[in-house]
Amino acid sequence: MNETHRGYFNSLATEWNSLMPDVPLLGEYLVRFGVSAGERILDIGTGTGRTAAMLSERVGSDGRVFAVDLAERMLVEAQKTIRASNVHFLCADAGFIPIRDQAVDRVLIFSAFPHFPEPRLAVREMFRVLKKGGGLLVLHACSSKALNQFHASLDGVVSRDVLPKANELLRLMRDCGFEKKQVLENEELYWVEVSKASSSETNYQIARKNDGYI
Repeated sequence: MNETHRGYFNSLATEWNSLMPDVPLLGEYLVRFGVSAGERILDIGTGTGRTAAMLSERVGSDGRVFAVDLAERMLVEAQKTIRASNVHFLCADAGFIPIRDQAVDRVLIFSAFPHFPEPRLAVREMFRVLKKGGGLLVLHACSSKALNQFHASLDGVVSRDVLPKANELLRLMRDCGFEKKQVLENEELYWVEVSKASSSETNYQIARKNDGYI
């Protein structure tokens, strides 16, 4: 995201929950992803925190949820309803996450990935903060085609935001060192799940060197 996206989502923060209905199957999706007690979860693009609240219940008092969003007014709305001590709110860009290396067990990006202006940079950050063996899930409750058509119908900066087809996103994930776990795309579900295996780190470091990162 950039400042323009920040302003867009800040302007909608107080009415976001009425504009975007709940996803009834989200709880089941979290179970399918394997979120469990004691884990440390990074929720990127948390918005008003509805997903963070569900994650908080699943990880329990021994776990942690890092709820990240660039729009500070979204986080203000989230904190009105979430009082759990295991949820930590961070106002940050997905490409520059203020969390140390290998600090989280899982990363969840629910209905947010198209809004990252530099998706490769964001994916590399997710790789960095994930523990070896950790999982990353990009999740939407519709296909990329349907979502892109919806975005195109809107006014403002999000009208240009595009979610790549699931297999295209998987290629990007692999380029950044991730390994495939499960990829599915249909009219009702977009699911790109990858993991950070120990063998993938060398490939990632090579890619960073080639791009001048280290």
